[in-house]
Amino acid sequence: MLACAVAVTRPSPIPTSHARLASKMRGQRVPPEAWHLGPTGAGARNAPTATAAALPSASSSSPPAVAEDHDASRVMTSADLERWIASRGSTVTLVRCPGNDTPDVASSAVALGIDVACVVKSLVFACDGEFVVVVTNGEARVDPKKLARRLGVANKRVRLASPTEAVAACGYAPGTVPPFGHRRQLRIFVDAQVPLVPRGVVWGGGGDRDMEVRVDVDELLRLTDGELMDVKQQPKQQQQQQQQPPPPHEQPLGQQLVSVANTHSAPLKTDTALPEPGEAPPSPPSPLGQPGSGSGS
Repeated sequence: MLACAVAVTRPSPIPTSHARLASKMRGQRVPPEAWHLGPTGAGARNAPTATAAALPSASSSSPPAVAEDHDASRVMTSADLERWIASRGSTVTLVRCPGNDTPDVASSAVALGIDVACVVKSLVFACDGEFVVVVTNGEARVDPKKLARRLGVANKRVRLASPTEAVAACGYAPGTVPPFGHRRQLRIFVDAQVPLVPRGVVWGGGGDRDMEVRVDVDELLRLTDGELMDVKQQPKQQQQQQQQPPPPHEQPLGQQLVSVANTHSAPLKTDTALPEPGEAPPSPPSPLGQPGSGSGS
């Protein structure tokens, strides 16, 4: 640890350049109360000076709600996530899958030997200049239109963040994003189907491509402060059935029964009168359309 000593030569506040220098060497913002002004006058040169030891320690403050990392270009790893979990006193478990690259739901399910419905993916979306995280389970896609309606923005203003944007926003590369412990505080939406998974346990991104995080659903909601909503995209077949009107010839069952009943109750219409009792029925017309002359040679 480097120490920075700045001599105080006058009773005026410490020059901004000195404070900035100490801040750079320490990597922290220097609050004014950390600087102790020594005596003025002839003895000022030998007065006690402010050193880095007088700066507040990161360990002396309460654990941050998010991983404090202001270098937007640095890709965070499972080590960052592990430190964040420890700072929260959580029971979340990190599980490494040696030799298994698990960048998506299907590969994670195979490596862990579980159903895909128990695997959650955390996706970063750019929404009208802001970034949000959507946590959903299984292989169903996220419907950006539902997210746009929830946020009150136009559909075209919601899109999946690029890999560079994802790293800058949450700290992790796509395929490794955990549902919590991001670089900075982000609004998080959790699909309404996630709490319904079997046994109430889900697995998600663990910061590395071969690392998974195991967490109870209740703990997931607590750590993310997630907002539950229906965010999944409906299957195309189901969506088409809901949007397609019924064919015109199809009628409700009640109308069909009424129509059949009316048909049977209506009088039967014929072109020829029925013969009277005891009267021979009329002869059928001849092929030439003339009355027949009977049989014979």
